[in-house]
Amino acid sequence: WKHSVAAALAAELMQPHTKVEIPRESFTGALLHDIGKLVLARFLSGDILRIMDNARNAGVADPIALELEVLEVHHGEVGAAIAEAWKLPASIVRAIQYHHDPDTGGDTVCHVIALANEIAHDIDSEEFNPQTLRESSRSVLALSEASCVDLRKQVQTRVTEVMARFV
Repeated sequence: WKHSVAAALAAELMQPHTKVEIPRESFTGALLHDIGKLVLARFLSGDILRIMDNARNAGVADPIALELEVLEVHHGEVGAAIAEAWKLPASIVRAIQYHHDPDTGGDTVCHVIALANEIAHDIDSEEFNPQTLRESSRSVLALSEASCVDLRKQVQTRVTEVMARFV
């Protein structure tokens, strides 16, 4: 939940850091980008979930490759199918499906959500290196390293404020 909120806030707060128009649907797409993980967790057996968690924690495979190997589908594809069934806009469906591969998704929303996801994953770490963020997304969104640092700080502040409301 915290990760999804952080990603949505990153998408929402991105506009002042770039001259590229951030599409309005980016917030919703970022909020829902991992919906496929929730569905998979709901329907997979505890044994399969433990195997996948152990492999991830041991660094055996990247999460997408692991999901594809074990399930023959990854959470982005599952999430996209759900978003499509909910009749969400095609740009949100595409962004959910390609949030780990925004170049294939081919539009701004995909890059916004990919970058928002990466910032959200890094929200609690003490060290932040904007060079670790996907270069193609930073380029498409015209985000400098300094802008990424400022954006992450803003997201951290807002996440703290939002989380305090629910404690």
